[in-house]
Amino acid sequence: MKSFNVGVFKDVETKNPKLIKDIWNTLSTNKNIIRMQAASDLKKPAVLVVWKELLNKFPKDIHNDRVKQMTGNMIRQILEQNGYRHEKYNIPVANQNDVFTYASRYEEV
Repeated sequence: MKSFNVGVFKDVETKNPKLIKDIWNTLSTNKNIIRMQAASDLKKPAVLVVWKELLNKFPKDIHNDRVKQMTGNMIRQILEQNGYRHEKYNIPVANQNDVFTYASRYEEV
C-alpha cells in the first residue's frame, strides 16, 4: 500500500502529522479495505463501514470538517489503489452516523 498523498491537506499535516498517519493506518488495514470494497460492491458509500471505528479512535478530531474531507480523500486513494474508481459524490449517509452526512461511492474497475 502506498502512503497517503497529502496534496491539498498540507494544512492538516502541518497541524497534526501524527493524526494523518494514524487515520491512514486505520483505514488501510486489510480488514477495512475488504469492508470498504464490500460496501462499494453493494453500492453503498465506503465510509459507512469505517465511521464508527474512526469515531472511537479519533473522537476529538473526526468531527473537524478538514479531517472529514481528508478522510474521504484517504478512502478514495485506498480504493483506487485496490482497483476501484470514484462513481458518485454526495450520497446521503443514512444511519446513526453523526459524523458523515454525505459521502462518495466507488465501483470496481
